[in-house]
Amino acid sequence: MLRYLFTCLIASVAMIASSANALELFYDFEGSETDTVIDKLTTDGSQNGVIYQNVDPNDTFDPAFGSESALFDIPSPGVVVPPYSTLEIPDSTLEPDFSLTLAAFIKNDEEVQDFTRAFSSYRGTGAVSDNRILLDFDSRGVSIPGIRAIVGNTQVRTSEVPAGITDPGYHHYAMTVEPTAEGGSVVVYFDGAEVASGVVPAGYSNSFNIHLGEDPHDGGGSAAEQLIGNIDEVLMLGRALSASDIATLASGTAVSNVVTPLASERAVYYSFEGDSGPTATDMFTLDGSQNGIGHELAMVDTTADNAMLGSSSFATQDPRVDNPDVLHSVIETEPIGLMGSEFTFSVVINPLAAGYSGNQYSRVLSTYGGGGSTSGRFIMDFNLSAADGSDAIRLFLPDGTRLNSTIVPQVGVNQTLTAVYDDGVVTMYLDGVEIATTTVDATAMDFGDHVLRVGEDNAGGVNENFIGNIDDVLVLRRALSGEQVTQLASSGAAALLAGLPEPLLKGDYNDDGIVDLADYTIWRDNLGSSVELPNDLTPGVDASDYDVWKLNFGLTGLSGASIASVQVPEPGSVMLLAVGVLAMALVRRRGSASKN
Repeated sequence: MLRYLFTCLIASVAMIASSANALELFYDFEGSETDTVIDKLTTDGSQNGVIYQNVDPNDTFDPAFGSESALFDIPSPGVVVPPYSTLEIPDSTLEPDFSLTLAAFIKNDEEVQDFTRAFSSYRGTGAVSDNRILLDFDSRGVSIPGIRAIVGNTQVRTSEVPAGITDPGYHHYAMTVEPTAEGGSVVVYFDGAEVASGVVPAGYSNSFNIHLGEDPHDGGGSAAEQLIGNIDEVLMLGRALSASDIATLASGTAVSNVVTPLASERAVYYSFEGDSGPTATDMFTLDGSQNGIGHELAMVDTTADNAMLGSSSFATQDPRVDNPDVLHSVIETEPIGLMGSEFTFSVVINPLAAGYSGNQYSRVLSTYGGGGSTSGRFIMDFNLSAADGSDAIRLFLPDGTRLNSTIVPQVGVNQTLTAVYDDGVVTMYLDGVEIATTTVDATAMDFGDHVLRVGEDNAGGVNENFIGNIDDVLVLRRALSGEQVTQLASSGAAALLAGLPEPLLKGDYNDDGIVDLADYTIWRDNLGSSVELPNDLTPGVDASDYDVWKLNFGLTGLSGASIASVQVPEPGSVMLLAVGVLAMALVRRRGSASKN
């Protein structure tokens, strides 16, 4: 019993140390200010929403309930396609079955080196089509095993991460393409040595300008592969250099000492010597037609220590460092936190556009970072262009649960989208009608410290921005019943909240508004009896009541109608309490032993 108690207390202390009060809010947009949305569940302003970009919280056209809703419009011109720090090579399109050499010294200055684009004409979303090319690398081998080229929609990549790729300083990356009878022969080089080769199908081409440092993102996407560092000795050549020529370049020999362009071939060389600002002079053609174009925070770096050769290089910086929030039309709330074993999310949507900028999904609610894994994150979104049988409405929960529906929302119509979690049962509703459900292992769902946004993700590209009107944003730490969800859809959140009784705080067996160690004592002292504990709908006291207490440990008595500030014990005081309880148990045990 003592070991059991100790295990429970240690687990409970850990839960308190890692969680905070859960988020509950209600935005009906009635009387909201131009840059702030008022939370009607709290009156202290702590959960008021912050507006970014083009969101009008006072739109009076056809609100679902009341007289106002929030209109989400396309972000301002200039940020519809997110900023990326790249060096663009003008006129770098290539005819079918081309010959090519791409080469550059690259110094990656990221603290955590990850997936990075070297050369790319990729649109940023979807498959890499046969008229786009790229060369990229992943120093940790998480997304790809080292270095990869894509030509003709075919990958040629290393089987493992090349040795030395994480060593600080410059490394030389190169790829050559040469047409053969079988197709295109592609060879990838790292620091002058061949590390991968393969043949791609004939008919490959490149219809878009090549960028260094990230994708051109003409199709959207996020800056997940942004190079943060320096580039030097950039070469694009309309023929495949030999392995010995590549090795000579990698040894530190200037391009101009290795390559002499033929009169008829495409050739671009940027050494950055004598350059300044965002323009890179092409040393092979002096008429300016192939001068490189720096985008966003990409420009010539004249610090000699940052150059591989000479005294200048080209630096690409993270374009989002100044203010990543300017990209999206969103309402930003607070981190959701520990929601426990019950919660409800609901939003009235009135979409005005079918999809956005190459990605047909529209985010309704999201804590997602905009790129990479969705593990630990929350997403509620929809796809107005979903074909029959595809994922028209999606729900991602932080424990990995995913629920999909094939019901497609309508354009220009107010519809209430609701998700309910009730002790492991996950259900989605559209206008009060159940559209999908699943059962998972019951768990105290913790959404972590990721900020909840309405209308788009927390970061990344503007490619799922909701466009249209949103009303009655509701987050509750209770599971609404099917009947209550129907009422929510028909009468609105304000009417529903006015009639909701105070919710049971499951596990709060002394009814003091918080599930804590005192409730464990109540359960322990009454274990096996027929006593009816407060906030417990099951008869008697048994092991299942302990499971309920454990599942909801750390939660406070927040109601759907009003939120009071309840202090959760600090981890230190909880530990002292745990030690005290254990000490008392030991004293009792020793006393019993001496009597025997």
